[in-house]
Amino acid sequence: MGAIMLVIALAIQPLIRRVSESEELARQRGVDLENLAQLNEYIIQNLREAILVIDARQNIRLVNQAAIERLGLSELRAGDHLSKASPEISELLLGWRENHRDNKAETPSFLAADRTTLVNAHFAPLGDHNGSGPVLIFLEDASLLAEKVQQSKLAALGRLSASI
Repeated sequence: MGAIMLVIALAIQPLIRRVSESEELARQRGVDLENLAQLNEYIIQNLREAILVIDARQNIRLVNQAAIERLGLSELRAGDHLSKASPEISELLLGWRENHRDNKAETPSFLAADRTTLVNAHFAPLGDHNGSGPVLIFLEDASLLAEKVQQSKLAALGRLSASI
């Protein structure tokens, strides 16, 4: 009986070693995933671009500080329904989902909360590419874009006048 127990203990030893190695690897991967999640959260929150991630039910899954400021909503957070947070974006998203199926590409715009700034909304599907799943929304200040275009035109005019 003792010999059988000794053989079983010796046979189980590699299995125990493998299980403990697997546990250590799983623990390390968990730490790595936590670090990546914190890094992603830091990057998203400190982006200058305003972004929203909306799920298929139009609930906000992710929002950064720039989007909160651009929309003028101090109480906006993940889990809120998009139509309560911003009816304008909700309507644009519904229109985009419909037009996305028809492959019509356009950049919709709306007035920001201050009612003076025009904001362009860029939609990008996440995961499946049919537009019915989660969607990433970039909110871009149209006045900044117009300012860059104006600077480019002035630079081209300057080069033209210099060459003349």
